[in-house]
Amino acid sequence: MNRKLILILIFAIPVVPALLLFLPPADPLANVKTVGIIEPAEHKLVKVSQVLEGLELALKNEGMQIIHDLSRADALIYAVEIKEANFRFDSPSRAVEGYAHAVLTISRNNQESIMDLYVYPGRYLGLQAQLVGRRFWEFWK
Repeated sequence: MNRKLILILIFAIPVVPALLLFLPPADPLANVKTVGIIEPAEHKLVKVSQVLEGLELALKNEGMQIIHDLSRADALIYAVEIKEANFRFDSPSRAVEGYAHAVLTISRNNQESIMDLYVYPGRYLGLQAQLVGRRFWEFWK
């Protein structure tokens, strides 16, 4: 083999997988201004309502508006699967303790994507939420 080709292979073999592991995931909600949410059937449950409240908070933090006319939405969130939810409410102080992790299915331009939503107590009162995109190789979550 050519010496130059061997050097390129020695460099490329460890670098390419490292790039795939450490590059940030694609954001399926990039450049989205309006989002429609199709709520799950069991939305009356306290866990689901807290997760949806966290979802609304996370979308507003990203500068997106939630609209009810689904035909005008730039993207649709139509499946909310709650992986973990452990909330406890302290009535006198109205404090929230616990966390939640939900998996969201997002449809945009006839392409489906999956994002993770993490909801946790805020610094003072209320909730904080974070939407995180998935890398293509994170299939086990």
